Amino acid sequence: MKTTLQVPKTVEDSALTDAIKTALLALNGGVLGSGLFLGGTAAAWSLIGLQQFIGYFAYINIPYPSHLEKFFALFLNNNLDFLPNPFQTLTEFISETWDSAVNPQDSLERYQLPYKFKELETPTLFIVNAGSIFSSCLVVLLLPCLLDCLRKLTLFKNLKALAILHSNLRWNIPFRIFLESGVPLLFAVLIQIRKITYANIPNAISTSTAVLAFIYFCVMLQCVFRDIASLKKENLKDPIIENSIGTLFEGLRMKKYRAWGKYYYFIVLLRGVLLVFMDTFTDFLPSLQIGSLITFNMFFACYAWTVIEFESRYITWTTRIKEVLILMVEIFLLVLYVQEGEKPYEDMIGWIIIVTLGVVLAMEICYGVYLHILAVVELWTRIKKILCKKKKRKIRKVSFATDVETFPGDSTSTLQ
Repeated sequence: MKTTLQVPKTVEDSALTDAIKTALLALNGGVLGSGLFLGGTAAAWSLIGLQQFIGYFAYINIPYPSHLEKFFALFLNNNLDFLPNPFQTLTEFISETWDSAVNPQDSLERYQLPYKFKELETPTLFIVNAGSIFSSCLVVLLLPCLLDCLRKLTLFKNLKALAILHSNLRWNIPFRIFLESGVPLLFAVLIQIRKITYANIPNAISTSTAVLAFIYFCVMLQCVFRDIASLKKENLKDPIIENSIGTLFEGLRMKKYRAWGKYYYFIVLLRGVLLVFMDTFTDFLPSLQIGSLITFNMFFACYAWTVIEFESRYITWTTRIKEVLILMVEIFLLVLYVQEGEKPYEDMIGWIIIVTLGVVLAMEICYGVYLHILAVVELWTRIKKILCKKKKRKIRKVSFATDVETFPGDSTSTLQ
């Protein structure tokens, strides 16, 4: 699964920037691993989603101060390069076979994206931007069919681990991958749709794949909304429901007067959709880009404070504070746009935005470190229990052997 923004590249990558990106990736993986080990990943989804959301601020069509640009660049990274991209492989094979490769210079001249996309060297082709993401989504959707066949075989029929995996693949894992990867997937689709063309085979494959990805996005969005809407408070703790769609309300504490809280992850997804849509299609009017985000987040902050409650009190309060601080950042972005050209104000506002987002990240990271500590303690406790059990078994064996040597013969003769 993706941890930060999947699509773009940064203009300049210093060693320090690369090191910070690597550290963030390792932190995300560690928090996710600790959450899985402890049986709760709500904190990991919050941290990953926050970094992804921050990254898309880079595409708002405002001339940022250099230090703010570098800060946003930390969250512009492609972390799924290690995954296979069959769509790109197929395109390269066809291009070599039929000599239909896209001329990069022609592509730049004829299909130029907005200025910010050019500045960040964002590719146009969907298969380059999100081929790996879409491939992963399709594989996860097809895996249940394979497991259906495997579980019919006698060898795999009674495997508990396979049964648990099969249960999660209907639909916990596909839903979670969609919630975390849906925004960058749609972002790549919108870029391709903005510059849609069937001029040659690579562009035709990329455009057709983007259309399929858009259909996938719409179908999954409708499925997620339908399943959340059908949930009832009394069924949330049902093991069958938790094993199938529990990821849609993971970590949330549901109360009768807060029934709307179950839509939290869905609304977070919609906010990301709004941001990437504004980035792609309203670059000519930055005030509209920022104004729409401010309006959305005003309602979302109220929603977080009045409705949302997690099982962890820390996550509840950090979520509420986070939404207020994100709203403040968006207001400062609007001020930055208004104060364009006034260097001292721009630098000061840039630092205020960095500090504000840094505080939000620090709150998330602190809880991630806490989860690491809990996971280590829990692991050590389990290891100690296993060692104690082995030690007791060894003592029993030694004691039994000693008893046999001390009292040879049958029990009747010994008593006599």
